[in-house]
Amino acid sequence: LKPYYAGIFSMTSLINSKATNDIIKTAFPLILVSISLDLEWRILSLIIDKAYGPAEVAAWILLDYVWSLLETWTDTFADAAQQIVTNYLYSGSLHQARATTNATLVFGFLYACLESLVLVLISDWLVGILTADAALSAIMKGLIPYLALGNPFVSIGTIASSLNESQGKYWVGLCFYWLSSLFITIPVAAVLSFALNV
Repeated sequence: LKPYYAGIFSMTSLINSKATNDIIKTAFPLILVSISLDLEWRILSLIIDKAYGPAEVAAWILLDYVWSLLETWTDTFADAAQQIVTNYLYSGSLHQARATTNATLVFGFLYACLESLVLVLISDWLVGILTADAALSAIMKGLIPYLALGNPFVSIGTIASSLNESQGKYWVGLCFYWLSSLFITIPVAAVLSFALNV
């Protein structure tokens, strides 16, 4: 740790108000997005619980492991694109930054479609790994097509959000996330669950 003592234990770093403010201004919207993602998941779980009951919530939670794996793979592309686009923007290569952005969105969408196809093909095996309970298995098999359908579109959103972050547009991404969550995701989930019994 010796090379890092000055950074970890020195208060002189905190005196640099510009650096501290930049870190806080960058971290704050990212923290809010993280909290919002978790909060949205909790609200959707409550909707499922109130509309259907604990078995469906248990299936939903088990499938969260699968969804997290899909998100991790998408995040890898998003992080790579964010780094590349940031480097191009920093060097002034705007045309190459735009080309990389477009290529990443197309590639990410196609990759997510492939992920969804594989998910559907291995769904029986995957559900068998996650649970031996017949009721939960039936529920999960019914939910996997929804995961497969939503995955490519969520992937585009994840990649686009990372690309916004590469340009320093943290608040834009946060605002779009909140708007889509409050006016699309949660209301649609409530209507589908309570009114249409889907």
